[in-house]
Amino acid sequence: MKKTRDKLKKFFYKYKYDFLCILVLSSLTILILHPLYKSGHVVFSDIDFGFSSKGYMDEIFGVWNERWSTSTLLNVARLMYTTPFYLLSIIFNYSGAVFFKSFLTGIILTSGISMYVFGNKLINIYFSKGDNLVKKSILITGALYYAVNPWVITRIQHIYLLCGYSLFPLMLMFYLNAFYYRFEKIIIKDYDILSPKIYRRNIFDMFMLSIVFALSAAAIHYFFYGIIVILIINSFIFIKLFIDASIKRKYSFKAIMINFTVKLFIFIPIFICVNAYWLSMYVFSIVLKAQVSQHNVNVVDTFFLFAKYSSIKNILYLASYWWPMFNIQNLNLSFYIAGGVILAIILYAAVLKTRKRYLILCFTFLGVIFLIVSTGPNLDWFYSIFIGINNLPVIGSIFRDPNKMVALMICFFSVLLMFGVYSIAIIFEKSKYFKAFSLSIVGLLLASLLIYIYPFYVHYISGFYSPVKEPKEYSELQNKLKNKSNFASKVLYLPISDNMTQSKTGVSTPYWNVNGERYGMDKATGDIQVYSSSKNTIFQHEGNSVNIQYYINFLQYLMDRGLSQNIGKLISAFGVDQFVYHKEYDGQNERQNFNRRILDKDSSIKKIYENKITALYDVKNSLPYLSNVPKKIYTPYGFSKLESYNSIPNFNFKNLGVIFSSIDTKSYMDILNKGDYIEASSLDDILMCNLNKDDYLLPFDAVDSADGYMNWAKTLCQNGDWLWLLESKDINNFPFDFDFNSGVVYTFSTMKLNAPPNKVDRIEGKNIVDFKTLLKKNSFFVSENPREYKIEADIRDKNSNAPEVKGQIAEGDSANNWEVAKSGVLKARENNPYKFKINISGKNTNKMHLKAKFYDANMHEIYSSYIVKPSDSVDFESMDFTGECVSPPKTKYMRLEILSYKNPKHKIYWKIHDVNIYDLSEYKISNSFVMNKKVKKAETAKVYIRALVSKSGGKLKVTVGKKSVYVDTFDESKSQFKWIYLGKFHFDSGKNSIKVENKQGFNAINLFTVIPENEYNTVTKKIEKTADKCNIFYELEAENDFEYSGNIQSSRIYPKLSMGRAISSQDGALKSDIDVIKNGDYSFAINMNAFKGNSGYVTFQIQNLKDNNVIERKILSDEFSETKDNKNEVIDLDTLNSNFQYELKNIPDQMNYMKRVELKDIHLNKGRYTIKIKFNSNAPSLSNFNDMHKFRYNEQIDKKSDNKENTSNPSKEKINENMMNNRIDNGVFRIDVKATKSNDWYDYASKKIDVIPENEYLFQADVVSSFARNRHMKIVFMDKDTRVISATYISDIDERFKKEWNSYQQVVEVPKGAAYMQFHILCRGEEKNDGYIEIRNYNIYHYSELISIDNLIMFEGNNFDEFFPSKVERKKVKYSRVDSMKRNFYVDNPKKERLLINYIESPTPLWSLDLKGESTRGDLTLNGVTSGFIINKNGSGSVSVILRKIYYGSFIFEFLSIIMYIVLCRKVNTINKILEKIKVFSNK
Repeated sequence: MKKTRDKLKKFFYKYKYDFLCILVLSSLTILILHPLYKSGHVVFSDIDFGFSSKGYMDEIFGVWNERWSTSTLLNVARLMYTTPFYLLSIIFNYSGAVFFKSFLTGIILTSGISMYVFGNKLINIYFSKGDNLVKKSILITGALYYAVNPWVITRIQHIYLLCGYSLFPLMLMFYLNAFYYRFEKIIIKDYDILSPKIYRRNIFDMFMLSIVFALSAAAIHYFFYGIIVILIINSFIFIKLFIDASIKRKYSFKAIMINFTVKLFIFIPIFICVNAYWLSMYVFSIVLKAQVSQHNVNVVDTFFLFAKYSSIKNILYLASYWWPMFNIQNLNLSFYIAGGVILAIILYAAVLKTRKRYLILCFTFLGVIFLIVSTGPNLDWFYSIFIGINNLPVIGSIFRDPNKMVALMICFFSVLLMFGVYSIAIIFEKSKYFKAFSLSIVGLLLASLLIYIYPFYVHYISGFYSPVKEPKEYSELQNKLKNKSNFASKVLYLPISDNMTQSKTGVSTPYWNVNGERYGMDKATGDIQVYSSSKNTIFQHEGNSVNIQYYINFLQYLMDRGLSQNIGKLISAFGVDQFVYHKEYDGQNERQNFNRRILDKDSSIKKIYENKITALYDVKNSLPYLSNVPKKIYTPYGFSKLESYNSIPNFNFKNLGVIFSSIDTKSYMDILNKGDYIEASSLDDILMCNLNKDDYLLPFDAVDSADGYMNWAKTLCQNGDWLWLLESKDINNFPFDFDFNSGVVYTFSTMKLNAPPNKVDRIEGKNIVDFKTLLKKNSFFVSENPREYKIEADIRDKNSNAPEVKGQIAEGDSANNWEVAKSGVLKARENNPYKFKINISGKNTNKMHLKAKFYDANMHEIYSSYIVKPSDSVDFESMDFTGECVSPPKTKYMRLEILSYKNPKHKIYWKIHDVNIYDLSEYKISNSFVMNKKVKKAETAKVYIRALVSKSGGKLKVTVGKKSVYVDTFDESKSQFKWIYLGKFHFDSGKNSIKVENKQGFNAINLFTVIPENEYNTVTKKIEKTADKCNIFYELEAENDFEYSGNIQSSRIYPKLSMGRAISSQDGALKSDIDVIKNGDYSFAINMNAFKGNSGYVTFQIQNLKDNNVIERKILSDEFSETKDNKNEVIDLDTLNSNFQYELKNIPDQMNYMKRVELKDIHLNKGRYTIKIKFNSNAPSLSNFNDMHKFRYNEQIDKKSDNKENTSNPSKEKINENMMNNRIDNGVFRIDVKATKSNDWYDYASKKIDVIPENEYLFQADVVSSFARNRHMKIVFMDKDTRVISATYISDIDERFKKEWNSYQQVVEVPKGAAYMQFHILCRGEEKNDGYIEIRNYNIYHYSELISIDNLIMFEGNNFDEFFPSKVERKKVKYSRVDSMKRNFYVDNPKKERLLINYIESPTPLWSLDLKGESTRGDLTLNGVTSGFIINKNGSGSVSVILRKIYYGSFIFEFLSIIMYIVLCRKVNTINKILEKIKVFSNK
């Protein structure tokens, strides 16, 4: 015991200064971090630690996280680093706050201490070994700089990245200890470089290096960074040793290489064994094709985004993170001065103190190398190299964010900082003031460092990372969850954070997660409700199936619009038995209240608990964890079908499993049994899902851009930005189609710039508009609302250092909550690229950005594009707004608009200092991309394209070889992906090019298929054979799947309808072409609403396109009767509400004649057919020309002023009734008006029409006029006493086009309290000429009296109620849990039928079902979100992760590594004897 005490005493005395300095270093670190230690939990951005740490081990231990139903492959390497802090949190009752804060503190302290230890070793090598307080205190500077700097503070939100960062200096040290002779000399007694001898210390250092690698792998990037850096350092060392051995003859290079090789052979098995627990998972997941993907879309634009702030200056000041969340342009002078002091010392060491210090010279080179790499694609000469690095296999993706390279630079800069400070100090080593001077330098450096990091301390440590208390509602909810300990019981949390982002901030933030900085930005917040769940749930984790988030986006889409009353049924597809909706996000109160009201109306879920934040529901008819699903539905369509199927009796996920055949390119046709279901309205839709993999051609792989406004861009259908993109084009009926797991390419532009991406910003072209031109031509910007905001021209020297705001965002009209300033009209050319540069200063602005509008020769707007993204700045002295866009075909004019969100508290001021518009026509080329199709031998093949058709579509030109075809993608009604046949093409052996050009409009392409004719016929026969044993049906939504012609449609939504909408028409028609793939007797079920009393009807026709034979049935409205279902909910669109535009109302008698009509026993042979549904509602017009009359002002009591019809300059001349006359000729109502100087209105009106409050009415009329100024129409609403309540104006056109006949249609809603409405048409007379107005086809219909079609279902047979059977036999399946990665089960299948098993875990090939010697991988996705397996055996089996045995087995290697280390240490002499013999033998 005494010896031990003496040794400890000696040890502490020897390292007393080290302990003291480390204590000072740790104290300073904790002092800087002290705001984090306040009571509460850190909830910010990607920090995925819940309020409780109880379930954390599920995230990192094993290969499957059953807590989140996702793989742990991206987290498994974190086990070794995080376990100690997790164990600490257990002591504090699984406190998530203790876990995170201790983990973070441990990382930051480890960073500083590891740099201190590494620096100490380097100082001892190149300077005297004597220990003194001055020498040790100098090390604090570099260590603290490494531990706490702007980069580290910013990256705390990505805390796992810091795990590798914290140990990187130790990684280098242990490597150099083991492999670099200068290090070996100072740590190994009697070290001999000429001897191949291996020392026990070498083995220890190699073992420790392996452990450090294992710990660093918590940030997988550092596993590769470490290897790369070590290889580079090793190359430098070998060069030095080779020179010394060859030229200076110091020693034998051969002996050194033998020694190095032996060490390498010893190190590799140690390294593999120590890292086996995580490395084996990565390797075998790739070998077994079960690797996970983060679903990142990496393109050139991604690199520029991540390198947004990666200038040399920002990198050197460690402020180059791509999203700093505060304006780094406002960093004050003290930041740059203090940081400059640090950089000056680093530069001093790098330039003056590397001579004869080879390793420090190497570190200097490495620092410069990683400084350059950290610029990403921003340096012209390095651009191609950076792109090449990112294209490297396996490791390329770790370089896509160049800011991560900054960490490596910091490591080497920290070493140089220590050397610089020490070199300066020893200049005065012989001075009696040496100690005071040295400590003063240290103090100055520490003070500079604190000043330097202060802005980041304020914004991040005291702001974003400020702890917050767990809302009591969270803990209360967890206590109410049932069956929390049952692995098979799950809960789903909605909404997810990604779906709650605020348009004004770009982040989602719960109201309780307050930024500690008073004026700081809202805190970006992840899915803390999922992280904190005490019950198993489903998480749209980046390593999970991408369709999980797609389905969640679909559910949110339905809830946000009220499109379904079946949300609970749809949620049950996840296999959850409970569902939580949490209402807590800032800026989303109205939206979330609306969501809650929709959910509360849903009968398939039952609310059992509610508090201020959460509502907990039980899911009725939840699915068993592991069960047999008796029937399968095979469909090539999207998620919207799951909502539509609910209109078919007996649909549920227990009896029917939906297989989406377009979810990937695998064929699942062979798994269908007799009696299963195939949905197919087109043979091609099915056929294209059953091709050979080589038949598919992916445009996604041919495109390398994310800028769809100036190029072809690519994305995934499952990404939120795809849905946002569609909404920006007002495409609101997308059926959530799948993309075959192959991505989508899209574009708005017909031209692109012929310039490398890194040079696009610098090309300017011809300046066609400048500041002076705008002022001279009176085309300067004009405020639309001068009372609320003001804009001025201010000619001054533009700030050459002004920050630049650049980038394209969504298109579409600005909402009412924007303030807009418009320029005058400017001439433009079609299909021409333009660059815009505007220098602006502003005060009280919000999300200011720039838009361009393009017009044809008649000044009709044909295109509108935002060309510069919103700026987060509110007040700024100078900001450069820069962007490009391409004008569409037929462009003649354009104008610019500057937009800013309204500021309710302050008036907005803008000043424009410079404007330049450049014509880039000299750089334009066709916007195209090229793919290559390889064929082994020449052949003729059919070519198809899967493109999006929509009302924003246009034209594509596809060239295969030398043959070109044009593709029309415009469809007024549909918005979905469609297979379009391009024709037969000849393909030569070898490569054949396929070129795609955008010719017009917004176009998106998913796939091409090239199908040899014989294969096409083979697959067709296979489909028809399978169809013969299955039940054929299809479901068509009236508003989504038909071509429609007729009157306009209301925007009103009815939750009780399938997908919330119907087509209501007076005399229009629906049309759809379909394929019948099987001869048989079919029936048609039509869900429709027909008002009884008008003797209306619809005519159903189905025409055989081969022989033109037509089968016709008529459905009479008199056969309908009023229903009393009390489901009167409707959703109206309130466009004036800037927060949330959907409003749920309860209006009686809406769609209250709903009925299912069945047209039975229609025999159809295989072939192509056209379905037509013709409307004849016979709804009476509530007004006609006979009640049109000269309006008398005593007909209404109107006390409100009407700005549109009042004038600020009342005229002395008055008009009278004799000055206007009317007549009816051939169905045309003509109003003649006399010439007059009066500003009074000529006013004709209808009779007062009885109306029902909150009901809708359809107005129709064709109008033409001549010499009738300011002609317009309106509908006035009055109460029972004829007092005017409000007026709705009929949307009109520009005055210039009113001389031609124009058709007007508008659905108007009656306000509450109204009893009457009255149509008015008004105008003013011309001074010199008599004028007239003519009206024809004038009607006003009660919208509810129009016949409405919800959807149509064609099905085999004539019993719709039992088409999906109400009773089916399910085979019994019993199951039990072995561990998180394995379930045992027993299936009762004595007849060995082919069965579908639904396994309630996220789909992934990681799962394998083993039964009676047969294995099935889990690559079948069921219902889009769970795993499906096909079996045909009876008895006991298991479902397990294929890496399970390997994972458990890998821990044997951990113990083996310890044994290996002990054996090697004990047998080192034996090894050395062998080496000596080898040396003697080699010398001979």
